[in-house]
Amino acid sequence: MSGAMDLHAIIAIQEGWGRLAADQTRFRALFPGIPQAMVDSWFTELTPTAEPKKVKVRAAWAPGTEPLPLILVQLLDEAAEHEPLGGVGSHDSVTGIAYEEAIVRETVGVTILTDHPHLTRALHVSCRALMLAARPWFIDVGYLSLDYRGAQDVQPDPQMLPEGLEVFMRLQRWETLSQVTVAHEHHAHTKRPFVINADDATVDGDPGAVVPWPT
Repeated sequence: MSGAMDLHAIIAIQEGWGRLAADQTRFRALFPGIPQAMVDSWFTELTPTAEPKKVKVRAAWAPGTEPLPLILVQLLDEAAEHEPLGGVGSHDSVTGIAYEEAIVRETVGVTILTDHPHLTRALHVSCRALMLAARPWFIDVGYLSLDYRGAQDVQPDPQMLPEGLEVFMRLQRWETLSQVTVAHEHHAHTKRPFVINADDATVDGDPGAVVPWPT
């Protein structure tokens, strides 16, 4: 399913976070070795009862001014990983239809924004776990693979520094491979005739002439 990886990532994180936010035991299990009191404070901050303070997940290009914490998902790059020689990947011997095929790599960025570096870290670990747990679902909807390509360290959002706002961000990168298969279309001639060299036409009895094509 090429071309919609950012939307699939939004779905995976939204639905996964809804379940994780209702399971404090599972949230604690994501942070072995960290004092439980600290982990519980993160959970409390990230799962408030007040709707405006709840974690939001949306496309990075969608307009909005939601308060933090916020998870933004953006398609960073899409490129052809492999295309069969000649572009034709398969051919149906019964219908005679040829299929164009390509393996496409998509890279998505997941940007986590909160007002505290520890909350950004906690949400980063949560998002990473949710995406990895959703790998079977990505395969089910048509992807060939889902790979975690790392993340930047927690840092202040440079766009917010001039405003004097404390916003801490972390960017994750995810990659998928998927196969695109499209049937060739057989179009009737829609262009005006043009001229070609034709050996089966003659000029003054000699073979070879310029004739209109198609006739």
